[in-house]
Amino acid sequence: MRTIVVAPPAVRQIQVWFGKHAFIDHLEPDPVEAAVYEAAMRRQFASCRVTNTPYSAAPSGETPAGGPSRP
Repeated sequence: MRTIVVAPPAVRQIQVWFGKHAFIDHLEPDPVEAAVYEAAMRRQFASCRVTNTPYSAAPSGETPAGGPSRP
């Protein structure tokens, strides 16, 4: 007998950075749409750094970047 385990979709976090400050932070559950969004942000903000990383939920009270959460 086989057991099929289906992993939840890997949520991607796309961020646009100005220096060390992320001014756009977008979560996308579909990896194809995440790549499309990343490409659009790279075109729109050509002089800024754009990252597309796996998102992992942070402990309560913290954002994924480790800063304080916003109310």
